[in-house]
Amino acid sequence: MRRHRTFGWFGNRNKTPNASRRNATRRDTRSRMSRSLKVEPLEQRRLLAVLSPGDEIEPNDSPTDAQFLGSIPEITIEEFSVDAIFGDINDAFRYTPPETGNLAVRAKYDTSAPIGLSIFNSSGSSMYATGVTSPLGAGIEQSEFVIPVVAQTDYLILISDISPGVASVYNLEIENLTAPSPQGIDLAQASDTGMAADDNVTNDTTPTIFIQADLDQFEAAYTLPSGVGSIDSNGAPGADVTVYAESQTTGTVIPSSNAMRVPGTDHMWSVTLPVLADDTYLISAAVDIFDPGGLAGSSLLSEPIAVTIDHTAPAAPAAADMLASSDTFDNVAGSFGPVWSNSDDVTAINQPAFTGVAEANTKVRVYANGLLVGE
Repeated sequence: MRRHRTFGWFGNRNKTPNASRRNATRRDTRSRMSRSLKVEPLEQRRLLAVLSPGDEIEPNDSPTDAQFLGSIPEITIEEFSVDAIFGDINDAFRYTPPETGNLAVRAKYDTSAPIGLSIFNSSGSSMYATGVTSPLGAGIEQSEFVIPVVAQTDYLILISDISPGVASVYNLEIENLTAPSPQGIDLAQASDTGMAADDNVTNDTTPTIFIQADLDQFEAAYTLPSGVGSIDSNGAPGADVTVYAESQTTGTVIPSSNAMRVPGTDHMWSVTLPVLADDTYLISAAVDIFDPGGLAGSSLLSEPIAVTIDHTAPAAPAAADMLASSDTFDNVAGSFGPVWSNSDDVTAINQPAFTGVAEANTKVRVYANGLLVGE
């Protein structure tokens, strides 16, 4: 990993004859002091990595001696190089993303001296992805990959010399994007069987929940190998949405299976919860991220909603009683003239009112000769 003073950023590589350039590079190599990677903050949450005299940075060619870049969302490394002529075949960097979400790594280089870009697990034993190359114009190319990552997990980024006979100079950009939290949790109307269509009370022990989760940027960004899952990954590398039901009685948290995107929508997901006992539950959702090595992490939970499960039939209500205001009068047999009574359940009103006692939060329906006449 050396910084050449024989040419500027990419542009003048071919203006110096190979032999002269190599001699100049060798003299520079013999005379230079030990150099190391120094990390300096720029603005907020951004780094510039520069070469400066100090501790040695080489060798950093393998997982065991990879240069640690820290754990911040954005890092830029400028004008580093690999050159197999001097045994500098690889530059290895170890990076720990601070957030569960996506990791985008981009390397820019001169088209006359391309480099290889790949990412591995922390030990270097399993390669997760290789860079996808695209032209940037004016003799410059970019190699890029985007993979799902789990916070506080080490990943090994490897830059390789694939241009025999010339030094390959590159810029490296690293960006960690946080997985979004779901929004808009709602009990499906078909599952809401309470007295109101939106009271989140149901006798359905396996209710359906709708969730809003904007994962389009994650789906479009992945450069995972062909055939590997992305959205609706069901545990494969990529992203899923999971709903959690937390009992307000016991505190037990019951996860759902992976939610599925609602056909014909971009951001709407749905899932049917497992069987829930009668209780009130806090229902929330999270975006789950699975990295290529099988590690899993989650976004922050969404704001919860309270859903009450009550599938037990209520006890029969007490016998209804006609209100005194509806109980008018009757002519009691054997008495002289009419006798007024407000407790004989005889009335001249054709729409009388009744009162009674029933279980709390229940709806009482009133029948007359088997016909529903009120509720």
